[in-house]
Parts: sequence; C-alpha cells; structure tokens
Amino acid sequence: MNFPVATGQTNPRPDSVVEVQVSTGGMVFFCPQFAEVVVVPPEDAPFVLQEVAQINQFMDDLLNARANFGDAQQRLWATDLKDPVQLAVAEQALADALKREEAARKKVKDELANIPPLNKGGELLELLPMWTRPGQGNNNLPRGFKMTYVRSDKMKNHWRRYKLSNADQPEMKSFLTRDAASGKYRLDQNKFIEDLTNLQLKIKHEWQFIDPEKGRVEWAPDFIKAFNERANFAAPADQDDISEFSGGATLLRAFAGVSASSEVDVSASWREVLALKAKAKGAFKGKAEAGAVLADGVLNAKFYLPCVNGCELFILPEGVAKAAQISDQERTLGHFRAVIEGELRGTCGASVLAEGGLEFVVGADGSQQMRGAPVPRDARQINLPKLNVKANLNTNQELKGELTAFAGASISAKLGGALQWRQPESPNYADFASITPKIDGQAGIGGTAAFGIRFHEGKFKVYAKLGACVGLGAKGGIEAVVGAVQMWEFACWFKHQVVNSGDKMLDYFLGDAFKNFCIICALSIIEGKAIGEYVGQTSGDLEIRLSRIALREPWRIVQAVIMSSNPLLNSIAEVKGYLLRQMQNLYRKSPQTRAEVGSAIERLFEAAQLKAECDNIFQHCSDDFGTKSDAVAARQATERIVGAEFIEAVYARVKTEPSPGYQLVFNDSAVYAWQNGIHLAWNDNAWWAPRRSLA
Repeated sequence: MNFPVATGQTNPRPDSVVEVQVSTGGMVFFCPQFAEVVVVPPEDAPFVLQEVAQINQFMDDLLNARANFGDAQQRLWATDLKDPVQLAVAEQALADALKREEAARKKVKDELANIPPLNKGGELLELLPMWTRPGQGNNNLPRGFKMTYVRSDKMKNHWRRYKLSNADQPEMKSFLTRDAASGKYRLDQNKFIEDLTNLQLKIKHEWQFIDPEKGRVEWAPDFIKAFNERANFAAPADQDDISEFSGGATLLRAFAGVSASSEVDVSASWREVLALKAKAKGAFKGKAEAGAVLADGVLNAKFYLPCVNGCELFILPEGVAKAAQISDQERTLGHFRAVIEGELRGTCGASVLAEGGLEFVVGADGSQQMRGAPVPRDARQINLPKLNVKANLNTNQELKGELTAFAGASISAKLGGALQWRQPESPNYADFASITPKIDGQAGIGGTAAFGIRFHEGKFKVYAKLGACVGLGAKGGIEAVVGAVQMWEFACWFKHQVVNSGDKMLDYFLGDAFKNFCIICALSIIEGKAIGEYVGQTSGDLEIRLSRIALREPWRIVQAVIMSSNPLLNSIAEVKGYLLRQMQNLYRKSPQTRAEVGSAIERLFEAAQLKAECDNIFQHCSDDFGTKSDAVAARQATERIVGAEFIEAVYARVKTEPSPGYQLVFNDSAVYAWQNGIHLAWNDNAWWAPRRSLA
C-alpha cells in the first residue's frame, strides 16, 4: 500500500500541475526495536510521509512484479499446447514478466544498498503509528496496526525520542515477565501500558496518543496479545535469545508483509511466501495485527523445487551431443522434486524473499543451510522444467549482484523435507528420502550426474544437485537419507529410471553404494523380507549374509525367484544376473533340482522389461556384482537349461523401447503387451495432460 504525501483534484490537460494542501501536523511513532517513542515535528511530517511512501513503493513494486509473474506463469500453464501461436504469446509474456520482476528487484537492491541489517542504528526502522487527535499529521497514515518502515539514516537528529522508563536494555526485554504456568517469557501488558501512559505526561498535549474517549493506549492490548501468542522466549538474560526486533527481523517483516508462514513454488518467485494470489495486486502490508507479525521474525516456509509439478528428468541417446535439447530424441526418466521445509530467521528470511533464487550449502558443523541468492532464471525452463541427468553438471554458478544488505546474512540451519518422485500411472508424488538438518559433511563429493548416492552407516544418502536445474533459481544441492520406510520407494525410483533410460547405467552411485544396493535387493528377494529391513546394516554384514546363502543354501534362491513378484520385477539387471549365476551353479551341482532351476530362470527372464535388460542380465551373470561376464557364454549356459526357444520367445515379446509411467509387469502378460508410449499421468506435453498449477 502506498501513502501519498497529499491528494488533489486532477485535470485532463497534459503536463498540468496539481496543487495540494499538505498537512503540517506532527507525527508520533512507537519504535519497538529501541522501545522508544519518536516525535516528528510538523515541519518534517511531509518528509517522513515521502520516505514512507518511497519505501512502500519499491517494496510494493517488487511484490506486484512477482504477483504478475505468477499470473503469467499460470496463463502459460493454462495455454492450449496444440496452439503454437497462443503458446508463443504466453511464453513471451512470461519472459517479459520475469524481466519486470528482475528490474523491480534491482530497484530494491539500489534502495537498500547501504542498510546493514545486523547492526543497531543503521538499519531499516520499524515504526508503529500512535493514536493522535483528529486533524493531526498521523491521519495521513493508517491508525493501529500498520507497520511503517523508514531508513534510519533518513531520521533527523533533532527529532525527540523518548525511551520507555523501564527499557533499560535493548529491544523490549525489560517488559518480559515469566509466566508461571507455561514457563515462557511474555510481554507484561500492565507494565508496558503504564510506561506509555507515564510517557504521555512528558509530551505536549498535541502529541497525545492516549485515546481521549477510552482513556487507554488504543492499540497496545491487541499488540501485546498477538505478540504473546506468537513469541517463544527461552530467557531474557541473553541478548541472542531475543532477536525479534533486530534489523534482520525487521527487514524480513518488511518483505514478508502479511504472512509469516506459507508454501512456495520456487518457479513463481516466492509468490506463495508473500501470500499473493493472482487477484491480489495492491495492499500487501497492514493486513494483520502488528503484534502477530512482530512476534517472532521467523518465516516458516515449504518450498517445492524446482516447482510443485516437479522437473522432468531425461537422457539423450548415445551419439547425441550432450548440449542438444531435441525433444523428440529425449528419453524421459520420470519426474522429480524436492520438498524443503525451512525455518528462516532475520536476514536469511529477508534474502529469500528479496532475491530471485535459493542457495544451498553445508556448514562447517554439517548443517544443511539455505538463503536467498540471485541465481539466474529462464522463462522457457520455468514453463517446462527439464534436466539431463547425465550432462556434465555445473552446480556452482557464480553469484553476482547480491544485495549488499544481505552480504552478511545468516543462513538457515533448520531444514527438513523430502526428495520425491512421481509414481507410475499417477500424478502423485511419494517420498524416497528425507532431508535432515545435519549430515556427516561428505555430501556432494564425486560424480557428475544429477544425483550422487553414497552408502554410509548402513543407509543410502542421496545428494540432489538442485543447481543442475539451470534457469530455475537454485544453486548448490541438498542431501537426503533413505530410511527404512522409504527404501522401497527409493528402489522403485531408481529401477524406473533405469528401465526408462533403455537400461543404461546412470552413474548415480558413488563408491561401494551400488554394490550394497544390489546386495540388499538380492537379499530382499531371497529372504522374502521388506527391503527396508536391511537399512542400518553394514556393508560387511550384508555381503557375508548373501555369500553364506549362495554357498550353503543355494536352493533358497531358486524357491525365492519362483515365488517373488514385485521385488523381482523391481530388481535391476545386475541383481538378476547375480541370481542367474547362482542358479546355473546349482544346476551343475545338483541334478535333482534342475526342473525347479529351469522354472526359476524362466520366471527371472519373464520379469525383464526390455531387450536391453535381457542383454545386461547375461552380461552381469557373475558371482560378483562388480564383475562382468562373457555374455555369449552366459546365454549359451542358460539356453542349455531352459532351451533356446524360450530365450528367443522372450526376446521376441520384450520391447526395444521403454513405456515410461507404466507399472512394471511380467512380460508374458496381456497387460505388458498393452503398454505403449508414455502413460498419460507422466506425459505433461500431451493434449490430454492436466494443466499444472501453483497449488
């Protein structure tokens, strides 16, 4: 909301000048940051109104630009994909909206360039207009709960400033009392109002801020009530325990406006964080009680990266240049997104709202951290987010033009959330790993693919290179841990990507992680246990456990393969090759088991999804997951058991090209034969696909 210095009647004549009468009344503000009442003399009132209007103008311009950007994105997503003309117009409108938002952000940077938000006395001051008598200058500002922002270097030295008598410490600590029931510290309403009333006696009558009809400070009770409902003070003794009136918290509230908790779609430029719907275009601030917004100076937000509808992962066929973005040659691997929940305090929260993107880093203590950063965005990529998972990914874009006010901004260390994948034959996403506040400090080491998976202390840890989604406003990456309840989704996520790639190696796993993944999948099939039951076991224990079964109880493998369904379907070629090798060994050693071995091998190949997977099963028919075999010899040995006709029949019916988005089924079923192309739930480009939204 903008506050004009004064208003007047306009006329239609070009270049005309409108004369207005400016009120000369004085102004009175309460400054919570210093627990002071500030008196502005009449001659300076127009100056203050102009400063307030200027601050609100460039803030609102940025919020408006972001709301318009979100609108343009919604219109693009609602555009008929079959109409190239409409699509081109909508794409250009999104690009134009992005430029306008970047220009508005640059204006904010220029205006706030010299504000050090972490240092007292040199920041953006938060002022609460006091009640005044009719006819006084404050009538040009909303009464009550509207917070007004003024740059401290614009305040003049001769303005009278009255500190509340009990405020012998910075901020408002002296007004905190401990609640016996809850043990929390709260602002004491009686002490606060008593001090304001006493202060009234020191100020001339024309500066009156006590309601003459009600005989009290008009806004104080609601301010105290709302403040105490939100605040959560551990102790008032340590200044670090109370940061609600620090310069960083003030800057956060100035950017956040009406909201201190919301969800956000990164591609919409924090539109949801700012609580701006498409229809909201003007009055962004002053919609809530000041106390409620003042209480904590914390932004609790949920971010969808790269957007709520996720990012399409793809690879290019061999022989196609890595830099090529030819859609008809792309192999879709499915959709991925990260859901990140963060508690952003002070300047960290302000930087998230003020900048165009996010930066993720790992702190010296292993904490996963985030703050706002000026990461480039691209309108075309925002429209249809895509990521080549095997490209040589650069996740360390140089940051330029960062807000000077945020140069020393704190970085949030309270992050949570999950990595998710879009499930087969469904638009829904499921967690396959949980984002934790702290890691062991080795995240992101090695690997050039979009994901880096390592095995540490019995758990798989997935490092998602969010900065690889170039043009989507993210830098760096974040690590998530695969827990017991997520292990099945993790295995499904990886298997579907392998199948959709044409059974190619995706280079996600680092070190011995891939071998451990294969061992766990094999044990799950053989022992008939949920794959999550192996989470937490060491590499050595897992390998010994599998080796003992192969040496002492190989018949269990045969029986398990015959009985297995989803775990067998979900196993990759390396696991199937290992199982095939063990069954070939048993066939040679135990003639009495040959009939069962033949049935099990047939079941194993019926679980293959592609011709390439059959080839890879033979190639990895080995006693060791890290060793390739002679594929021709492995096929010949298999044909001696099940017959060449069976293997030829399998190759005749399995597909050459994958069918992304479909459930995995046995290849001898009618359902398998019906699966063709991309399932409609995964095909965002199809005419029948539901259009996306920010909700």
